[in-house]
Amino acid sequence: MIKTVIKRDGREESFDMLKLSHWAEWASEKLKIDWYSIVNTALLKCENKCTTVDLQHAMIEACVVDNASTQHQLMGGRLLIGDYYHKLYGGVDSIPSVRQQHTRLVNDGVVENLTCYSNDDWEFFNTIINHSKDLTLKHTQVEQLVGKYSLRDKDGAKETPQFLFMRQALWYASKLNGDKREHVKNIYELLSNEVVCAPTPDHLYVGTTKGCSPSCVVVRGEDNLPSLSAMMQAVWSASANGSGIGGSLETRANGDPVRNGAFKHNGKLEYYRSLMDMARANQQSGRAGAITMHYTCLDPEVETIARMKNPTTVQEKRLGLMDYSFGANTVFADAVKNNKEWMLVSTLYAPELYELLYQPDKELFKKEYEKVRNDTSIPKTITTARKVLFSVLRESVETRQYEHFTDEMNRNTPFKDKIYSSNLCQEIALPTKSFNKGVEDLFNPESEGEIATCNLMGINVATINLDDTLYEKACYYSLLMIMLKIKHGSYPFPSMKNTSINRMNAGVSIISLAHLMAKQGLKYSSLFGKKLIHRVAETHSYFLHKAALKIGKEYGNAKWIDRTKYPDGWFPVDSRNKFVENISYQPLKRDWESLRKEIVANKGIAFSVLETSVPSESSSMAQDATNSLYPIRGGVITKKDASRTVQWVAPEWETLGDNYELAWDIDSKHITDMYAIVQGFTGQGISADYWMTHSTKDGRVSVSGKRLISEWLYRQSVGMKSRYYINHKTGGVYTENNEQENGCSSGGCTL
Repeated sequence: MIKTVIKRDGREESFDMLKLSHWAEWASEKLKIDWYSIVNTALLKCENKCTTVDLQHAMIEACVVDNASTQHQLMGGRLLIGDYYHKLYGGVDSIPSVRQQHTRLVNDGVVENLTCYSNDDWEFFNTIINHSKDLTLKHTQVEQLVGKYSLRDKDGAKETPQFLFMRQALWYASKLNGDKREHVKNIYELLSNEVVCAPTPDHLYVGTTKGCSPSCVVVRGEDNLPSLSAMMQAVWSASANGSGIGGSLETRANGDPVRNGAFKHNGKLEYYRSLMDMARANQQSGRAGAITMHYTCLDPEVETIARMKNPTTVQEKRLGLMDYSFGANTVFADAVKNNKEWMLVSTLYAPELYELLYQPDKELFKKEYEKVRNDTSIPKTITTARKVLFSVLRESVETRQYEHFTDEMNRNTPFKDKIYSSNLCQEIALPTKSFNKGVEDLFNPESEGEIATCNLMGINVATINLDDTLYEKACYYSLLMIMLKIKHGSYPFPSMKNTSINRMNAGVSIISLAHLMAKQGLKYSSLFGKKLIHRVAETHSYFLHKAALKIGKEYGNAKWIDRTKYPDGWFPVDSRNKFVENISYQPLKRDWESLRKEIVANKGIAFSVLETSVPSESSSMAQDATNSLYPIRGGVITKKDASRTVQWVAPEWETLGDNYELAWDIDSKHITDMYAIVQGFTGQGISADYWMTHSTKDGRVSVSGKRLISEWLYRQSVGMKSRYYINHKTGGVYTENNEQENGCSSGGCTL
């Protein structure tokens, strides 16, 4: 029995059951929860002379660990936010004003001092911030927003959710033209009302003295020492800056001659090892940086690279702490389909063939392929396309391999420059160019090399719920925020800053699609569900282009807009895979032709690219949303990252549970159809997850090779650009081949 408790300041006092009961009663108000049982459960978890903090956490645990419902999550959220109010401000009645909070953070040297606002402005901001919204957040949301996203020091968090949103709104508006009060109000409300979803780096760094770094970074290296050294430096610096990294490295294969045959090349293994170490050298929030390297169907080392993550691979050839993405084109797919032979050849002997991988003209590639194959002076290995593909797909299931389609990335794109790879999470498709003059060239703003960067935002389609006015507003402000992050971002190299600002690459994603589908009573696997997905994807792309045109008129077009197809009036829907039209049988609903004429008249838009689709695992917890485009895995899920375990309950699970379609119950073809529809309106790519339920054999995942290959061929045929994780459930047990939280060093390329 508890007789004495220890207060936060260390004082002992008699335990007052009435205080605890009042606290529980307040937290359960209007939730229809038996708060008395929560109190009793909490008391059983604590001993005499426990701290008041222990009691508080015991009540929270009784809500969100011992129970699994939305109502208990809400009660746990109130208890937790109340604890933060008490710790940070002395109680709910002592919350500082917006100006007081800002001044405190300025004095602590944490945020930029915003001198553009008048006394009247600060008073206005007090009228729009609404701390009562904090009391409507689930426990999972409070954990994410305060425990992970808020500014913090050695003593812990320095802000609660509404101040977190207001900090970002104040900084963004301070850099914008026009009515700053209106901008603050709009941005704050879009963030706090869970309409616009910001990536982790925004919450951590927007408005701070550090500044915001690009969410995603993609680098390119080639077969010369200056390029390799520059790539190593770029990877190390991007990781230190908190970005997720993707890379491609075109070097000689193992055994190729070096210096006219003076010795033999060791292949990619040691370069990959060094890149892995460079990425992982910098740890943030307990997580190492991460990189995905991209290789192709022509590489003589293809099967070796595919097995680098496999624990049965000999230690000296195993690189398990890096991810890999296999690239192929339509000619390779045709060879797989027809069970034809396939040639593996080094880039040393066939540089032009390798370059032709990254363009959409099938006949050009075939002509060069046959030329190289018939050249008896060129060393090569002849195998079968199916053998190559199966070696990769087998590892996709057993360990982890991603995939990308090199020709499609360069066909359905706004860019005229060549795209060589995707990023860490496989949703980015941007031009890169190696730095062939070495490390010093990274510091030259006029360098011909290019490190691709992309800044992200998400739009919660379930919150918008088909409201065009709100969707248009969300697109406009999402792009404005991305514009400011690019122009005022933190870059490790002048060349990177220059190309980022010249390109203006945006990646705005659809999130919480599963929740919207459930609200509308539709399934991913149904024709009407696919029609809704088509409608949402078209709306997303249309309003982003409309907003990008408006911003172009207000702030100017991207400097390198002439290196895109936008001055000619291109839209993603113009070059989408035509097969997609036979998936949803849904005609276009928007007035694309009028918008096209406006964009041509304006000679382009403010950005080089607009759409992508990223994982939003982190934001699904912060926004009470579902993850990205994905169907849910279950109504109640325990989610883990490097430092915490939280329980997530699907939005409106108790009322919409029967409307949700679980990922495990949806055939992969329907999942591919969904991605293909969205890809048709997306300038970049999709971080496309899959879910497999199957048996095990001798403790290993057992899945048909025929199934893996046929599904790969279907993905290629409908115009997908990439594939990310394959998640498994064997014998009823879910193996999370995952988690996106373990990817980027700062959650950079996820939302």
